Amino acid sequence: MDMDKTRKNLWDVYFYRGMGDTTIYRSETARRLLINLSSAFLSLANEYNQRGQKEQAMAQLQKATQVVSGDWRTHAFLADLYTQSQDYRAAERELTSALKYNPEFFVLYHMLGSVNNLMGELDRAQAHYEKAMELNPGSQRLVFELAELYQSRGLAKKARELLENWLYKHPDDTTAQRMWRHWAGVDEEGQL
Repeated sequence: MDMDKTRKNLWDVYFYRGMGDTTIYRSETARRLLINLSSAFLSLANEYNQRGQKEQAMAQLQKATQVVSGDWRTHAFLADLYTQSQDYRAAERELTSALKYNPEFFVLYHMLGSVNNLMGELDRAQAHYEKAMELNPGSQRLVFELAELYQSRGLAKKARELLENWLYKHPDDTTAQRMWRHWAGVDEEGQL
């Protein structure tokens, strides 16, 4: 990607003020073009982020949210950058915005649970992890994070039950087996 050319085109040549611009007609074709424009901002933000230029990446994403309201991806990417910068409130705000546009996407609830967990808001973290599990019970990472949260909150029985349900469907998952044995107080040979 030619970053300089892409930035110049996005910011100077094809300047667009967003979906709120009342001077243009917004057809379905225009909406699709705006999604493409938003994708270009996302690509440019990703390039900046990979080069360690987080402020530039954030500027691209913030512009993308202005250009196309309703694209959850920009909010999720911003939330990830805010989380990396330990600005958890801003990350939470962006994820809440993303959920308005894609309320059934488990990853957003998972991310929100993780952010709440980092802030020490364990009730909210648990609720968001559980919602993510409801939407996608097949996520191993989510099962482990929720089990660890249960365990840390003194809900050992819930943690073990979650792992037992997982192991019923995935009996060869050695990581889940180790976690369950550790929390159940059972050694490698099955002895208490």
